[in-house]
Amino acid sequence: MPIRLPRCIQSCRDFQEKSSIKITLAVPIEVQYNPTMFENENNSTNLFNETSNKLTELDAAFTDPFVEGVLETGRTYNKIFQEATPSAEEASLIIDELDTEWGNIRNSEIHYTGMIKVADLHNEGEVQQVFLDGARVVSNGFCIERGDIESGEPYKVRHHLIVKFSDAYGIDSDDQKDMITRATGDIDSSLIELDSASSERAKAWLTLSCPELIEEVDFRVLNATGDESGALLSLQGLDFNRYADLNDLFTRNCLNVYLQDIIEIDTTAPYSANINGYARMAEDQDTLYHLKVDTALVDMSTIGMQQSFNLNEGDTDWSLSAFISILGTSRNDAAQNYILPVDSIQTMQSIRTAYYEENN
Repeated sequence: MPIRLPRCIQSCRDFQEKSSIKITLAVPIEVQYNPTMFENENNSTNLFNETSNKLTELDAAFTDPFVEGVLETGRTYNKIFQEATPSAEEASLIIDELDTEWGNIRNSEIHYTGMIKVADLHNEGEVQQVFLDGARVVSNGFCIERGDIESGEPYKVRHHLIVKFSDAYGIDSDDQKDMITRATGDIDSSLIELDSASSERAKAWLTLSCPELIEEVDFRVLNATGDESGALLSLQGLDFNRYADLNDLFTRNCLNVYLQDIIEIDTTAPYSANINGYARMAEDQDTLYHLKVDTALVDMSTIGMQQSFNLNEGDTDWSLSAFISILGTSRNDAAQNYILPVDSIQTMQSIRTAYYEENN
């Protein structure tokens, strides 16, 4: 049976073309043999250090450090449970702690690979084990499975999952396949994959898959001038598609996370902006509009990569865009919501910055 790689590896078809790291099913790093490689101790040490560093980079890119951090807390409690049984109050506090750390992953969909325990439909009070292979389930945080130290089955922190009947029991009838049931999963022998990524994993993945893009973005942002809008405007004219496969959802999500981390957006005060270029209305994203506004008050909520039409070639690519609301010229005028490519912004300044510059 073929080994199933995580989706983030499977989907990045051109990863090997963009990175010096070679990924295979059996060995994550391909090292070219050199007859003089082990001639002296320094060469051997250097090879070990280089390989160790690459493995660390791969681990951060393919295993989310945030997810692993929370799971490691759960494993620590499981070690404690081998020696002591928690009271009901202690168990409740532990679950509250883990669920809080789990953050917005709780109650969201994840991809789960591993064994789960579900209620046996044919034997009341019994459970059965089922293997899931990358199934979409809802993470309901964590739970503690009761046990008995004396019998060799200590209490144990486990994933608390909500699973479709079609995955848990193989039921595909129209009236039951979308029904759901609760299940638990082992935190040690399972793989959790997310459609998005934490800040740590986003940076690690982009550093491995498109290092030249990260270098270019960092250089521009770090050398930007003016207020916080200068960092955003410094990325004008950057062809993100040249450096990364942004049709890959995971890579695109990682880039969004990274850009939102390093570029500060003032979401509590408007910007004064001069706009001249193409945009989409948020309520009508299938139509492309040309906006020309000399001076507008603009609220900006966030930034991210959005698909944009290439008017010259008729195909599609991805551009860095801002989600904005252009305020009306009078109090009674409704604001208009747009998805605005950064390249369509001529000038922009935070009203907050302008106010403090004028009064200081």
